[in-house]
Amino acid sequence: MNIDVSLISRINFQINQRSSRFWLLIMGAVLLLFYLTVIFLNQSGLSSQGRMFWLHDDMMISMRYARNAAQGNGLVWNPGGEPVEGYSNFGWVLVMTLVHELGLPSIHTSAAMLAINLLLALLVLILQTRLLLFLEPKPGLALPTALLALIISVDLARWTVIGLESVLLTVVFLWLVLRVLGEARAAQPRPLTFFLAGFLGIIRTDGLILIAIVCLLAFALNPKRKQVFFFALLALILPLAHFVFRWRYYGRLFPNTYYLKITSWEIRLQAGLRYIGRFLKAYGLIWLLAGIGVWKHGQREAQVLWLSGLVLLGYAFYVGGDDFGGLRFLAVWLPILILLACLTPKWLFGNGRPWLRALVLGGILLWVGVFAGYRFWNTHLYEDQFMPVGQVLRSETLPATTIGHFLAGTSAYMSERTAVDMLGKNDAVIANQPAHADGLKPGHNKYDYDYSLGVLAPDLLLAPSTMEFISNSDNFKSVLQGNDGYVGQLYLNPIFQREYAPNLFYIGKLALFVRQDSPELTRMMTNNCTDVRSPELKSLGMRRVCWPFESQE
Repeated sequence: MNIDVSLISRINFQINQRSSRFWLLIMGAVLLLFYLTVIFLNQSGLSSQGRMFWLHDDMMISMRYARNAAQGNGLVWNPGGEPVEGYSNFGWVLVMTLVHELGLPSIHTSAAMLAINLLLALLVLILQTRLLLFLEPKPGLALPTALLALIISVDLARWTVIGLESVLLTVVFLWLVLRVLGEARAAQPRPLTFFLAGFLGIIRTDGLILIAIVCLLAFALNPKRKQVFFFALLALILPLAHFVFRWRYYGRLFPNTYYLKITSWEIRLQAGLRYIGRFLKAYGLIWLLAGIGVWKHGQREAQVLWLSGLVLLGYAFYVGGDDFGGLRFLAVWLPILILLACLTPKWLFGNGRPWLRALVLGGILLWVGVFAGYRFWNTHLYEDQFMPVGQVLRSETLPATTIGHFLAGTSAYMSERTAVDMLGKNDAVIANQPAHADGLKPGHNKYDYDYSLGVLAPDLLLAPSTMEFISNSDNFKSVLQGNDGYVGQLYLNPIFQREYAPNLFYIGKLALFVRQDSPELTRMMTNNCTDVRSPELKSLGMRRVCWPFESQE
């Protein structure tokens, strides 16, 4: 009896294709149901104009740049102000600019960005599936396990639902990795692949690290290394063009956030070690399991992919980590890590010991859910308060009013007023100062209130904390130094106590202070005021509190 081996191979291929499509459809539906629910609960709310949507506060900074560009004011923080590159996601800002060209109301522009991110998240699942099948054509339950683990992980879920560029970066990176692997097996590197890799540095400035990883993967796997070396130079074309644009437009080689978060910070590497500790806590066991699997299996492609994560870990250590929750710097590589871990039982035991393979896969899901899962129900929200406050400030303040912000995204975007960034993301003067010695949170450890309040002198200042928190002496002591030192040091600043503290106002639940010589003071003063009663607040210069736009609560 003759057996047609090629026919059996084709049948198995078709079965695997159907199985992968089935799991993609199921997991795609799970992703949409999960993420849309989170968006509805955490990233939207009702207003007098209908349902409004918002992104993470830092992304709303990028949205402000994008709106200014769409309105013809250029890629600037304040129209007519000095150009400062207060973003590091140039490509994502360009996408936001296109969204603003649609002419949507401000309360709906974020919804369009979230829709784009949802589509990109689905593409991540497709690319993870293709990569997994490339490494192991018969993955069995490793495929749905890898997809589900990625869906519930904070490092896809959170970045998707709060509007970060990390999802776009992940799509492009995984797509390029697949191209590099395919070209390596065919021993035929293509110049287009390396040119396209340059887009990683356009989407986000530190995408340059990802360009290096793509080129290193090609050099390690493709036998035609000489061609790879010369083709890799093509990956520099787009980033170099962006550098020229930045130098001519902003007058600097790097974004303002680079100077803010990396330079003049003596304990940066200490913060970087803490970031590595976060990675080991969230994914350490999975990383170790994947390492055992790839070295036992002996597939060079899998080994090189596993090692590529060390480059990102080294970069995260060098820059001092990140002030976001999760592991944003590693997000593009985590789909690879998860799929390698899920393939490990297959590589270790083959088709035998099905109960043990299932146990390991279940353990991976459990580990991700417990240590790296997205706890959307425990998310600290503040954009939902700053959105309506921004709307009130836009409708009730004079067009020439300037506003100081600690969270410089949501309220600044919605208010459409000249903004002063108290923590320097959009202020080159603050970004180039030395970091305060005891702060381990990049982006929150540089401030100069004598400059921000004395020289820039905003009319209004949105408080960085609630007054209820500050009026507790133990709470106040806890924010005099460390990561939240910028909070306590504001209230102790002489200019603040003299010029702002006497005039405390509330918009909803948020406190703001009005400068003594601001035209807004007489406009906002109402009969709905009372003396400050708290001795702690009085000691900081606060005298009266008013509710200018609502009844006193």
